[in-house]
Amino acid sequence: MIGLVHERFGTQNVLVNLAGIVDWPGIEDTAEDAWDRVIDVNQKGTWLGRKAAMPLLRASGNASMINTSSVLVLVGSGSAAAYQASKGAVRAGVLPGCAERRWRAAHAWHRGGEAEMPWS
Repeated sequence: MIGLVHERFGTQNVLVNLAGIVDWPGIEDTAEDAWDRVIDVNQKGTWLGRKAAMPLLRASGNASMINTSSVLVLVGSGSAAAYQASKGAVRAGVLPGCAERRWRAAHAWHRGGEAEMPWS
């Protein structure tokens, strides 16, 4: 898909990671293969989307990346354990480079400086 964007438009200004699947059992009732499937789509899929789009986003010089999560990571539930874990990881930025760059941006802002772009 990213190759098609590059071929057709030459650049990319936005990436929206919106995909997600849910498996409803709680921790004790979630089978390992169901857990892996949800984590692969929701968390790993977000990382793969970022990884593929990063060169075009960086080259645009002014791009945005939107990673969707879920209200369930804020309020919790006795069910959908894998879904909550995967979307919690997306919300927390538990993707390569996110946490460190978010910390540096927040630290720069606190000192009155400019925040780095997340992909710089």
